[in-house]
Amino acid sequence: MRVAVHSQVLTARELFGIGYYLFNLMNAIGKLNRNDEYFLLSGRPIGHLPSGNNITAIPKSPGIPRNCFSYLGFPIGVSKAECDLAFLPKEVAPFGLSVPAVITAYDLYPFIMPKEFKSEYPLSSAVHHHLARRLHFRRASKILAISQSTKNDLVEICGVSEEKVIVTPLGADPLFFERLAQDKIEQVLQKYTLRRPFFLNTSSHWWGRKNLSRLIQAFAIARKKHSLPHQLIITGKPGPSLENMKLIIRTEGLEKEVKLLSYVERTEIVAMMQCAEALIFPSLHEGFGLPVLEAMAAECPVVTSNGSALKEVAGECAILVDPLDTDCIAEAIGRIATNPALREQMIACGKRRAHLFTWENTARITMETFSATVG
Repeated sequence: MRVAVHSQVLTARELFGIGYYLFNLMNAIGKLNRNDEYFLLSGRPIGHLPSGNNITAIPKSPGIPRNCFSYLGFPIGVSKAECDLAFLPKEVAPFGLSVPAVITAYDLYPFIMPKEFKSEYPLSSAVHHHLARRLHFRRASKILAISQSTKNDLVEICGVSEEKVIVTPLGADPLFFERLAQDKIEQVLQKYTLRRPFFLNTSSHWWGRKNLSRLIQAFAIARKKHSLPHQLIITGKPGPSLENMKLIIRTEGLEKEVKLLSYVERTEIVAMMQCAEALIFPSLHEGFGLPVLEAMAAECPVVTSNGSALKEVAGECAILVDPLDTDCIAEAIGRIATNPALREQMIACGKRRAHLFTWENTARITMETFSATVG
């Protein structure tokens, strides 16, 4: 079987979100599958090439504008490579494909929280998701959903048949399981001038749905109530919530206690997680919630939301909170900070659970879906 893979996300300088998903998935497929061939198609040079003797990057077709790749360049590339299947790790199944298409759905945030989505995302994103709901989900032969929660939303909100959606949970990067030497951890702490103890939040982007303003307010409440010496470290790509986050920090007098760090290398995130008091991740909506899984792998206790896919990922190994209740989040922060025995129980439970999620398992289910689609 010859599979064309829409790989535009692998051309970015830094891997976030979909790029991280595709890179890890293709790496795992490259290790497990020696029989099929995978052709990575993109409108720009691929900077993050997955390993595998059966994975080939194909340069873009000359004369195709970069912004027309998904709807024009990719179908042409599929035809030229004489592929049997098209895999698009995004919510797009363009016209012009001569073979069946498998696409990936991450979350239905635009339809679940439409007001918040419209206030933060460009019109092009709204159009993309509208087309996905009305057209692409119907055109695709199969849809990979990264959680049962996302599958449920596809069925209930978009009217997709259950048989069409295959749940492919994500995996934890092996980096997070490997215990770092203390001197490596200290180097990271010194680089960012972090002091223990601290709580951590690793949001990929500071959108409103990450609930970071409410997190800072909850931290301020817990700190005062329990006289906590902790810092709160928030990493990620600055976004629409930044100004409000800064305002709350100033209002609460937390300039020295809350540190906002933009892009942080993954190895440095591992170091932070391995010595953090806990990951506090009260997001309003997630299609999966990789930071929760990564924290559990890194032996870092987790406080997270009781909705969307976060409860599904965390299971019984995290403190679950109502993300809309600031006092509830504050109470959980205080509880985890003042109860060492609870932290130890959560660390042991979390590490066992993290081992259940692997990219190899994601790859196996994905490859089975590819084979079943082609027949």
